[in-house]
This record gives sequence, structure tokens and C-alpha cells, in this order.
Amino acid sequence: MAGRLCLKSDGTAIFSAFGRAAYSFHREENDEVLHTKTLGFSEEARLVAEGPNDSIVIATGKSLHAAVLTKNGGPEARLENAHRSVITALATDSVGSLVFSSGGDLKISAWRLELEESRFMPLASVDCAVWTMALLYIPETNTLFSGGMESKIRVWKFQANELVELVRSPEAHGILNLRYSPEQQMVLTSGQDGSIKTWRFQGTRVRPVATALGVHSGCRTVAIDTQGRSVIVASAGEDLSIKVWKLEGSEIRLMACEEDAHNDGICKVRLHLATGHLVSACNCGDIVVWLLQGEALVRLAHVKQAHPGAIFTLKFDPYKKRLLSAGSDGTIKVWILRGVELTLLKSDEACHSTGILCITFDPASGFVTSGAIDSSIATWTLEEEGTLVKRTVRAGAHAGRIFSLRYDETTRLIFSSGADCMIRCWREPQGIVLGGNGTGGTINTTMQALDGGDGSHVVELQLVAALETKLTRPALAVQFHPTSGLLLSAGMDGHIRYWRVKGDHILQESMGEENEDMTVPLLALEMDTSHDFIVGAGMDGTLKLNRMEASGLDLLPPSVVAHDGWCRCLQYDQTNDLILTAGDEGEVRAWRLSNDELVLVAETEEAHPDGARGLCYEASSKSVFSAGDDAAVKIWRLDIRTREPRFTMPDAHASIVFAIRVVDGNNPKRRASTVLSAGMDGRVCAWELRGGQLSLMCEIEDPGEGILALRLDAYSGLIVGGGLEGAIHVWQLQSPQGTHGGPPRMPLLAMQAGHEGWVRALDFYAAKDLVVSAGDDGILCTWKVAQDSLVLLASTRGTPQEKHSEGILAVLYHYKAGLIVTANSDGALRLWDSRDDSSSLELKSTTVGAHRGGASVLEMDAAWGDVLSAGKDGYLKFWRLCEGALQLQSETLASPDGGIAAACYDPAKRIAVSAGIDGRFRTWSVVGNSKEMKLLVEVGGVHRGSAVAVAHSAFCGAVITAGKDGSLRVWSALEGELVPLGAAKTGTGGQTFMALPGTQSTGRRGKVL
Repeated sequence: MAGRLCLKSDGTAIFSAFGRAAYSFHREENDEVLHTKTLGFSEEARLVAEGPNDSIVIATGKSLHAAVLTKNGGPEARLENAHRSVITALATDSVGSLVFSSGGDLKISAWRLELEESRFMPLASVDCAVWTMALLYIPETNTLFSGGMESKIRVWKFQANELVELVRSPEAHGILNLRYSPEQQMVLTSGQDGSIKTWRFQGTRVRPVATALGVHSGCRTVAIDTQGRSVIVASAGEDLSIKVWKLEGSEIRLMACEEDAHNDGICKVRLHLATGHLVSACNCGDIVVWLLQGEALVRLAHVKQAHPGAIFTLKFDPYKKRLLSAGSDGTIKVWILRGVELTLLKSDEACHSTGILCITFDPASGFVTSGAIDSSIATWTLEEEGTLVKRTVRAGAHAGRIFSLRYDETTRLIFSSGADCMIRCWREPQGIVLGGNGTGGTINTTMQALDGGDGSHVVELQLVAALETKLTRPALAVQFHPTSGLLLSAGMDGHIRYWRVKGDHILQESMGEENEDMTVPLLALEMDTSHDFIVGAGMDGTLKLNRMEASGLDLLPPSVVAHDGWCRCLQYDQTNDLILTAGDEGEVRAWRLSNDELVLVAETEEAHPDGARGLCYEASSKSVFSAGDDAAVKIWRLDIRTREPRFTMPDAHASIVFAIRVVDGNNPKRRASTVLSAGMDGRVCAWELRGGQLSLMCEIEDPGEGILALRLDAYSGLIVGGGLEGAIHVWQLQSPQGTHGGPPRMPLLAMQAGHEGWVRALDFYAAKDLVVSAGDDGILCTWKVAQDSLVLLASTRGTPQEKHSEGILAVLYHYKAGLIVTANSDGALRLWDSRDDSSSLELKSTTVGAHRGGASVLEMDAAWGDVLSAGKDGYLKFWRLCEGALQLQSETLASPDGGIAAACYDPAKRIAVSAGIDGRFRTWSVVGNSKEMKLLVEVGGVHRGSAVAVAHSAFCGAVITAGKDGSLRVWSALEGELVPLGAAKTGTGGQTFMALPGTQSTGRRGKVL
């Protein structure tokens, strides 16, 4: 991925571009990163990306550069004025040697990097309306995504050295980054508004292209490939002939024909235009390799009886010239083509106990799958020398033989169809790692192993999804289209059907009226995913060519504001559905993508005070690399924690703790919060929460009866409390600095008897010195704090409103609207008007039955007028203050086994925390304007089975809980943590790496390009 920071695909090196230089770093085994090389330039280096053959591609000003960074150096390339203005985005395909760039000249250009010739060869260029700031290329489908100041996503197909626009999204935002999730069929963007947005391809349709009738008497197999603008189809069948067809407009023209290609019915053909090879196999076990020369087929190699029986399936790697064949003998044989000879490398006699009908092969990783007549599916690794190493097996994958298999290299999903009229989706268990370049994978030995049949141990293939209902007749062929995420099937009923994996089901999708199916059984179905062509072969010899097209990109609600300012960097780990971002405020954040929702998992504290500009992520090691505006590279590890408290204060109170409140400090750089706690022992304590730990700051002078409610103003240091004796107390918070002989005592400033019975609810608005109190007597009061006294302003006692109020369990004061919200023991929520300096109280509205049983919790986001309530029915509910009434926005059953004792809400972080009577606390992400709640974390069995109070510190990213055992516990509010491991160091001396703006970096002189 191109950017200020780039991680090499094998994870061994990191590259950065800052100032007038590009820097190379080597990763050590001990999590250290060492600076190894500097390349200096005459202009600012803005972007760096991995190129072919250990090279990097750098964009500086208007120019493109490439250099090999091996120990002894290597060829270089430079293209001055690749654009007429500064280059704004870069993308590369290191395998295909492709480079895509965009610039201030409002063009997107495609190049081929030819290092041996030291040049960038121009391939294509298209105009754009505004600056393009992000490019992403998917080589598997030849698809280029672009986004920028136009606030649209554009999707291009790169074919025949042309960029052809396919679809574009509606208006989005100033797009700075693009990532693509093939498995979820989603595009992720981040931009100038600091948000992350998700998009999905919608409206995929199938357009008929051409039809040829009667091409064979019994067509059994087809193959399709494209090169440049040429679309070529090969077909064969029972008439012993092989025919090659070319698409010309809306017609399929016969290009080449070999009448007696085999002595028996032809079971399989494979076509590869890049090398001109066509491979065929027949019922008698022969394999023939052909060369397509012009419009003629030339026999290149012939192996008679390659298998003792029919060969049902072939896979060919045209670049390494390796061929895999399998058939009725149950073996998979590996061959190599050397000139005009096809030589057997290996033959595994124990692949399956019965005939093999289908295999798949990914040449890049050496990953092989096989499906057999005995209903088993196995996966293998093909080693360089031709040995097949078994990885997983699934016996009884279908109730009957396996007709077809399809493997998607990007999502690593395996699709199968069988004689039981079912289609299923499979995946290898986590812990099995694919080998690269044909080398074997590794298996986590802690996973449950099965007997591989030869004394080896393998693990079982895992079922992901299946059809909800069976087909009427079996599907003989399946194909997967990675761009749209659609699965295609064809079979004896003559229909091509389209499916999508959703959860654990494979559901059928309609493709509209343009999808005209065959009227006879379909025996073969093939797809060219790079150009989206589909070819089907009918039993009557008909060939039909279709093309899949996506009609648009739809925005998936909701988007998430990830950063204050621009969201500069975006990375995506599709295996674990993790997204990492970095922004202008300098923080790095990790998010989990769950059911199309983004949930915060972890975040840093002051990662880059000058702003983050680069980000890389390695999924296998959970390593995160970030860079700031000063070019400093920092290393982090993303830890997903077990749910244990970060800190416990076991004897904070002598008995049950009823109330805790958290106020974040005035100085954000201090990253500390003040925590108040009070309980049955009558003590009120103030604690400093810093670095995840609590330390006692001060406590009240003379503890009295139990305190049930607390409020604190961080600026004045005034604490208001109320409890069992029915009085309201005011204390002054004391600083612990300069004290000796234990923590200082907080003096009592005022005390006023205000209620008959317990005071259960308080709120304090310090700007007006206003206190709101309520309790068991059902009376609502407002008070003014005046030096050492409390002056009663208004009360519902003795007024007509008194009869409308049951026992009050919680109160909130909305200072903007002058309204008071009360939660009552009858389950109702009431709104009171307290205008005119709070000297009068008037009932405005009553929401009857807001909760079944008592409503005991109220929290508010005063900026938006959102109210969170909770009660004995176990529900969390969000309400919106609107025209003097409460309107329900969302609700969730947060404590199904009992009521909610306490809850808190942080509108800045959009996190709610609930504490249940069942002894479990849960952290929720509050999503979108609808305030939908998504569970983040759940922990049970705390505080002797009952958590009575809970609070959240945004500064510290912590949840504080209290309960019957008198302890205070500090938990991480999020599922994970970004643990700092250090910073990049110089290769000599081990000092922290510091980039200088010219051609020099600490420790060594850079080379100037």
C-alpha cells in the first residue's frame, strides 16, 4: 500500500517518505526496527510503495522514481514530469510491475516499471474532474479504485492498456484513503471530515453478449481467457474435437479447430493466452498440450495413459509450466512442461480412496483443493519439488459425490457442489498459514488434529455456510465472482443461478430480466474474473457468453467519525475484520467491522503530538507501524485482552459502594481523572485515576450515614452528596500536594435537611450554583449553593405537582432547555420546567411505562438533548428531548437476567456502560444518530455477583466499577490495547531514528537520486 509509510509484502522491511528523502528500515526478530538506507531527492518525497524485485517506487513532486534497495543496490528508474503538477496518489502491483499515479494535472495514469530498461513505460491515462487523493489496485480482478476531492469513488477496469470506468459512487466526502474487502464486498474510505465510511457494490446484473449454437455434439468442457481486447473461448466434448472461438462484437467466430484431438471423449480443457498454451485430457487418460499459434492449434506434447482411466480435471500454471491432473484413479499427479515434453514430477497414490472429479490450484501459494466421489474434500500444499502435503480434510462434505470446487484466493473461501443438490462454503481453521511461492504452509499444532490416513495428522475443514433449501437438481459447476461477491452455479436444470454468502447461509439473488438461462442442461461453467466474462456450455452443444456488470456503489449507514480533523491513514485486516486509522490529532485507533458496523477496539494516547501521517499493519503479528509529521516511526502491538481488571482497590470502602462519579481533569495532557466514591460506611473518597491505577487524594472529615448520590464540579472542586439521612451535603475537594500524615480531609461547607427518607438522586450545575435533589418521598427540590449554606429555590411539596411524582430514583438537569428529567419508581419518566431561575417547578410531560418496574438510571448528552435511561426491566433506552416531551430513539435488552443497577454514557466517545443486578457489566458502542447500541465488552462475576455503581473515564479509556464487596475496580473500556513497543532506531549505535529534511539521516549519509 502506498503512503508516507509502506510495509513490504513479506513483512521484512518498512519504507517511509518524508522531507526530501525516502528511508528503508529492516525488521529484527526482537520487534526492533533499524534504519538501513536513505535515498535523497531534490524535491519532497511524498509517497512510497513496494515495487517489483525488491524495489520501491517513490513519488517526489511531479516525478516518479524506482530503486532496488538490496545490499549491493541494483537498477534504478526515473521519470521526470510524470504529471504536469504534484503527484497526489500512488498504487502499485509488485508482481505485475504496474504503477498507477494521479496528480494535480487531474489525470490518472498507468505505467509498467521496466527496471532492466530503467524506465516507466506509459500504458494508459484518463482525465478526472478534480484532484485524486487515493488509488487502490486489485490485481486479481484488474480493478482500480480512485477517490479524492470530487467526493466520489470511481471503479475502473484496467484492460488492454486502457482504464475503463465501471461505476461511481454518490457524493461521499473528501476521500484520502481507500481499502477494499473482497469477502464482504465492501469499499472502505476515510477523508477530510475524519470519518470512516463503508460502501458495497449493488445492482450487479448479467448482460448477454453472444451465443453459438451446435458447436459440438455433446459439449462437456469449456475454458475462457482474455488478453488485451481479445476474448477467447475453448470448447471440447464427446465428438473428440477441440474448437477455439473469438468474440467479435456480438458474435462468436470459430478461430481454430482440431477435429480428432483425442481418441476418446474429451473431459477437460484449459486455456492460457499469455503463453498460448491449451491443455486437454480425455476418458482414456491421455493428456495433450497444444500451442495456439495465430489461428491454429499445434500439438506440443502428448502423454498417453497419464492416468489409468478418465481424467476429470486439470489445472495448469503457465509460468512455472506445472500441470496438475486428477481422475478416476483417485490420484493427483504433478507434471512439468519442458519444451515439447510433459514430465511427471510426483504422483500421490493416496489422495482419495475413490475418483477425483474436481481440483483447484492457486499457483502463487501452492494451495490445492480436491473433491472426490466418496464425498470428501481435502486441501493440500504443493511443494516446489512437486510433493503434495495434506493440510485439511472433510469426510462427508456432501451426501454423495463432489461435482465442483471453487477457491477464492482473496477471501480463502472454498465453494463446493455435490450430488445431494447442495452448495456449501468452507474455510480452513485459523492457525493454518499458506505458504508463499509454492512453499508449504504451517499448521498450529494446538488445533485438534485428525488422522490423515498415512500416519500424518491434519485438521478438519470448517463449514462456513450452506444453502437454506436444496436445489431441485444438482449443480455441476460453481464459479465465484470476487468483485461482486456473487457465487454462480449451473447444472442439469439448465439455469445459471446467483448466490451470496450471508452469515451461515447461501442465499439466491435475482439478476433481473436480462439474465436469460439455457433451456437444456448446463454441463460446464467458466469465468474470466479479470474481465467478468461467463461462458456456459449446454448439453446440446450451445455456447453462451455473458458479462457481469455492477451498476453502482451504495453507502452503508452509519459512518463513524474516527478522528478530529482529517483521517489521514487507513488499513484493513479482512481476516480479523479489523480496521486501523490515524489522523490529524496524532492518534492511532483500531476498529472492528461487525455486521456492517464499526466498533472501537483500541486507541493510543499521544502517539504523535504533531499529527499522524503514515500507518502500516501486519495482521499475522498484530504489529502496527505509525509515523508522525516529524517522520518518527513508532511500533505498536495490537493486543486483544482477556477480561481482567487492570487495577483493584480491594478495601476502598468497608461495605457496599452505592455511588461513583468520574470527572476528567482540566488538563488533557495530564491524562488523569478524579473518581469519587461513597457507600454505606458514610465515607466519601476522592481518587486520582492515572495510568489505569487509583490513588487516594482525600476524603471527608467526619463520615456520617451512607451516601447514595454524588456530583462533582472539576473547576470549583465542589462536591454535592445525599443519602440515608435525607440531607444534602456540600464538601470542598482538597489537593493532596504538600500534605503529610495521610490524605487531606475535605471540609464540609454546607448541609441542609431536604427530604423525608433517603436522598437517592442529585444533579449539580455549577455555572448557576444549582443543585437538584429528589428521593423516596417523591419530592423534587432545587437549591442554590451560597457560600456555606444551601438555599431552597423551589419544591413540589404541597403543590398540585406533588401527587404526580412517585419515589424518585434519578434526576437530570438540562441547562440549555431549563428542564429537569426524573426517573421514578413507577417506571415513568417525567419532564419538569424549572425556568425563572429555577424558582418554580411545573410538570411538562409524563412518559408512562418507560420501563417496567422502577426507572433507576438517567444520563444525558446536554449538547444534543439525548437522555439515556435504564431500569429494573433490564433495558437501556435512548430518548430525544423534543418540544417538551421525550421521544424514544433506541432500546436494547442490556441485562436479560435482572435489572440494571447503574449505567453511564460518554457522548464524546459514544460509549455507554451498564451494570446489571446479575453481576455483569457491559460496554456498548452507541452508533449513529439513531443511537443504536452494539455490545463491545461483557464481564461477569464481579463484586460478589452484584455491580452497584459504574462510571467511565474518557481520558483514561477506563471503566470503574463498584459493588457489594466495597472494592473499586478499573477495567479497560475497549476490547483491545495498542501497546507501544518502541521506535525505529538507527542501524549504527541504536539511537532513536530521527529524519532530517535533506539527504542525510542520523547515522549515515544518504544517496541522492
